Amino acid sequence: MCNQHIDSCKDEIDLSIYFKFLFKHRNTILAVFFLCVIPTTVISFLLPKIYDVSMDISSVIEIRESKEPFFLDSQQNLKTKIEKGVYNLGIMRALNLPFSAKIEFKTLITERPDLIKISLEEEQKDIAFGMIILNQLYFEIAAEYEEIIKLKMQETQDLIYKLSGQIEKNNYLIELCEEIYGLLDKRSRRLENKIEKNKKIDILIYSDTIRKNSVYSDKLYNQYSCVLLEKKIFKKQMKDKRVEIESLKTKLDVLKLRRERIRNVALVGTLHADFPAVRPVKKQYVFVASVLGLILGIYIAFLRESRSKGPKNL
Repeated sequence: MCNQHIDSCKDEIDLSIYFKFLFKHRNTILAVFFLCVIPTTVISFLLPKIYDVSMDISSVIEIRESKEPFFLDSQQNLKTKIEKGVYNLGIMRALNLPFSAKIEFKTLITERPDLIKISLEEEQKDIAFGMIILNQLYFEIAAEYEEIIKLKMQETQDLIYKLSGQIEKNNYLIELCEEIYGLLDKRSRRLENKIEKNKKIDILIYSDTIRKNSVYSDKLYNQYSCVLLEKKIFKKQMKDKRVEIESLKTKLDVLKLRRERIRNVALVGTLHADFPAVRPVKKQYVFVASVLGLILGIYIAFLRESRSKGPKNL
């Protein structure tokens, strides 16, 4: 039992030994600590301040009547084009920048489906120039979207012309059907009169002419039936054409509304610089330097102790 207690006491770690070791090598640890912290602090204060210059772009317009958003481009597609530098060449040409200049935009997709944030990191002295670059980026995107708008407007205009032509054609067919219907109506009235007259003749005459009149009467009835059928067909056609015209007019109104919606699409760019500076983060730099200084100081103290007394006495 006593042997077990003695073994357990041997296994216990005596923290006082480590505190004595740290106190003994405090000068070395503090020297390394301050050698890491002081230069880091000085350098962090000497580094130029970097500010975030940003712009919000919205590529959607809402129609007040329908409240239906119309998107020119998806957020992800616009983000990819900006980050891959699709617009950089146009910006360099417009601002007379050397082609060796590096323009690195950062993009952030927001929760709004129509809004994307574009930022550029610049020193304090270059904030104004960063805003000029972002403003030129806005014009480059707007110019590209203007081409898209023109194409969509042309497509819509072509559809409007096509539907307008169909409406005119149907109106002409309705007028034609009405004229034919009027002629058939006159013809049917004449046939009705002839049939009535033929009936009176059948009553008065009893000879061979009765047979002829009956044949003629049958012929008149057949013609009359055909005319009534044609009238019915043309009447249905006129009704169908009027329904088709109303449908085309509804589509035409929708297309005209869409044309106005496309015409009014615009980009909304808001330029602003974020304060305070995003870099350097002095507190973070000093904290990291402090942790590394302590670790490095303790490590050097252990090395010195091991070299002076050997690993057994450590």
